Amino acid sequence: MCCTPYGSRPDYSRQPVRDYIQQNFQMWLDECHVDGFRWDTPGLMMNAGSTFIPDAATLISTITGMMYSNYPGKINIAEDVMGYGFDSTWDTTFYDYVTPQLAATADSSRDMGAISYAVTNNTRFNVPAGLTRVAFLESHDIVGDLNNGVRLVTSIDSNAPSSYYARKLSTLGAAVTFTAPAVPMVFQGQDMLENQQFSASRPVDWTKTNTYSGIVQLYHDLIRARRNLDGYTPGLKGDQCSMITVDDANKLVAYQRWTSGTTNQAVLVGNFSGVTRSSYSLTFPQAGEWYVHFNSDSTNYSADFGNIGSTVVTAIGTPATGAVTVGPYSALILSQVAPQPQLTVTQSNGVTTVSWPSAYSTWTLQATTTLAGNSLPWSAVPSAQYQTNATAIYINPSQSSAPAFYRLLKP
Repeated sequence: MCCTPYGSRPDYSRQPVRDYIQQNFQMWLDECHVDGFRWDTPGLMMNAGSTFIPDAATLISTITGMMYSNYPGKINIAEDVMGYGFDSTWDTTFYDYVTPQLAATADSSRDMGAISYAVTNNTRFNVPAGLTRVAFLESHDIVGDLNNGVRLVTSIDSNAPSSYYARKLSTLGAAVTFTAPAVPMVFQGQDMLENQQFSASRPVDWTKTNTYSGIVQLYHDLIRARRNLDGYTPGLKGDQCSMITVDDANKLVAYQRWTSGTTNQAVLVGNFSGVTRSSYSLTFPQAGEWYVHFNSDSTNYSADFGNIGSTVVTAIGTPATGAVTVGPYSALILSQVAPQPQLTVTQSNGVTTVSWPSAYSTWTLQATTTLAGNSLPWSAVPSAQYQTNATAIYINPSQSSAPAFYRLLKP
């Protein structure tokens, strides 16, 4: 039982060996203040072929238990086993289900059933998906020279890994990874379309953060949505997931995410075809307004993207159904938390204009002349002053009587 494929195995039956290993963990925690550990092949620590090594299993459980008790907030992630006090485990076959659907040369070959399975199941251990797994499309094993791997964008378009096709499909894959029930992982360079095989002898090309700054922003926005940093997508932090539709004919999937015992749900709609799906009839978890907080087809991410997609969807009836539009090879993230509209104040030829998006026609404009005091003297601007155009609602207060401050109040 001395050896693993990667070298000798310590003698875990000896107390000095176990103490040395545990104290090494404590050193990294106490002196270096690391956030946690990713354990490489703990399964090989505990198993020599068909022989189980209980002393190794005890050591692992002791260390993870020690961290749980004495270092709250620190994490332990395993590569190849579940349990033993690990917080999460790599779902090492997630990409086997998702990447082929992104890399298929024809839309007709994309399998929405495979996407559905990868979203709702831990594909490595064939159990329901949850935060006890780490989901990813790239890792050092997948894209490194160790296994002669290739980057995701290269898998999609080997001739032009920065093409529109590669950018659209790789970011669609990122949207699925960030919204599936899991801890999402991004490999170095993935967020800036790195197409070079990972190697210890080849540094990441950091100039790509400028070349593909829009794609970097897309990943930034996905991270904010997944962590609910803007307060619009609490469902993405939840423990529950259910597929809404798996439409293999139209190459579209939709699923909902939420936390047990709550109704704050998020919905992901993914279009895996190169055709815009316009006014697609989709069942939503409940009736009402559903606001789009992320659209991977936004021109903020690339000038040649189409900026196609719904901004607000109204779901009515039983079951609640709404018409959603999603661009080619694109994803939308929606929730019922309304985004805070932005007021715009401009001046031209001595005329002041205060405007806000027409999608917020039910909101009330309020004004005040001062922000001093504990009770702010806000008052509603008479709706008779409202004017509209194709995209905005606005007022033109007179220069002499215009209040100093405005705000919009949600109905």
